[in-house]
Amino acid sequence: MAKQKEPQAPRQPTRRQLSHWQKQALRQRIIGIVGIVTILAVILLVVGGWFFNQYLPVDRHMHDTVVEVNGQKYDMAYFIDAVKYYDMVYFSGDPQYIPYILDAAEQNIEQFALMKEAAKELGISVSEADIDKQIKDNSLPTNQAVRDIVHGGLLRDKLMS
Repeated sequence: MAKQKEPQAPRQPTRRQLSHWQKQALRQRIIGIVGIVTILAVILLVVGGWFFNQYLPVDRHMHDTVVEVNGQKYDMAYFIDAVKYYDMVYFSGDPQYIPYILDAAEQNIEQFALMKEAAKELGISVSEADIDKQIKDNSLPTNQAVRDIVHGGLLRDKLMS
């Protein structure tokens, strides 16, 4: 009959091996943390650079006054919305015509503001329902610039009649 081996107890690591494994685990943790911190630093630098060089300068100028009529100020965001409206309505969204629209948009903003003041003095007004109907019928975006342009157009038609 064959001799059976007695089961041996699992081999216990020596103190030197344990010390080596502990040092290795510590090194792995340090390298992992340093790697994560490095990746986060790169991401923060990229996002911070974009924020301070792209977003902040554009956002800051969106609140600058572009047109002022009788004390009423119109900012860049309002002006851009008006230019987008004229581009969409008259040029079907073709961006090559935007330089030609800029002067017309500024003149129309001024004319409609003056027209509103003159119509108030004459007692002529346009209801909000008429403006909403016109915007809905033509599938126009709903922002303050488009509302003012539609209001000005309806007011002009009333004044002409």
